[in-house]
Amino acid sequence: MKLNRIALLAAAFLVVGCGLILSRALSGGDSPSTKQFVETTERGEMPSAESQRELVIASAEGPLSLGAEQCRVVLKGVAGVEPAARLKSLAGRHVYLVIGDMSAAEQPGVPYQVFFDLPPGARADANIPQHVGVITFFNAVRLEGSDPEPKDGRFFSFDITEIVRGLKSKNILPETTTVTIKPGGVPAANSKARIGRLELIER
Repeated sequence: MKLNRIALLAAAFLVVGCGLILSRALSGGDSPSTKQFVETTERGEMPSAESQRELVIASAEGPLSLGAEQCRVVLKGVAGVEPAARLKSLAGRHVYLVIGDMSAAEQPGVPYQVFFDLPPGARADANIPQHVGVITFFNAVRLEGSDPEPKDGRFFSFDITEIVRGLKSKNILPETTTVTIKPGGVPAANSKARIGRLELIER
């Protein structure tokens, strides 16, 4: 009697198993929901080459000399790219303002406020939407007897993505892309502060 029960249970499991296999074969293997999940996961794990690329979209021409007055410089497009048009079509990527290759004959003794796309004649204030941040020349003075043109790898990098989006949302992103730098006080007269690299980078 016990053997009969075991045989019946075995037969039942066999029938159920065959039914599942037959059902899977008739449905074409994986269910639609499973297939969709796999495809979505694969798309998420394979970012496009464009999303990984770093592009210099604009830069300033020549070194920028800083004195006692605020300085405004126009950024020119690189490789035929118009920076203003590129910024207006920004989607899913970040934009950085990079300032580097900095030098000074002596310490200016003051920090410098940086602004992006500040309108001509507008007041350069840290509370306005165009304010980017602060740079200093603390490590930029050339030591006596050192290489006059050393390869200094230090730089300032500011993520200005939200600034660009904010200006665009208010419809005040201008056609001419500029950077304004204002000393936070009166710099030393003989400081001769200069910036050799001023770029917009998209990543």
